[in-house]
Amino acid sequence: MKLILRCFSRKYALLPLLLAFALVPALVGQDMTVGENNEITFETPVKVGPTLLQPGTYQFEHIVKSHHHMFKLTPTSTSKGSHEVILQCKLESVGAPAKYTVLHFAPGKQFKTLHYILVAGESSRHRF
Repeated sequence: MKLILRCFSRKYALLPLLLAFALVPALVGQDMTVGENNEITFETPVKVGPTLLQPGTYQFEHIVKSHHHMFKLTPTSTSKGSHEVILQCKLESVGAPAKYTVLHFAPGKQFKTLHYILVAGESSRHRF
């Protein structure tokens, strides 16, 4: 009986940790939404490369010129105090094409930092 309980407790010991990791994307998404027409809304300030974007809605566009990949973020009327930003990024192979578009953030005290974007259908992520 003791052996069975020990195995049971070891088997489920990581369950709280796995649940916590499963909830992280849901919690991160609460202050950011991605809509149609390539629009993204930030509820809090977000740092992308050297630029700090203020809360608001931005239209984003993936630009490729020669071998250079860039993202252009244009504020909509809800983005007060912001201006259009073009950010160069580096490509990193991820193997198979992505099924979904993913934005990877690192949390911070005053703002989040966007580290990379993985675009659905592409096999490389765009690191800032």
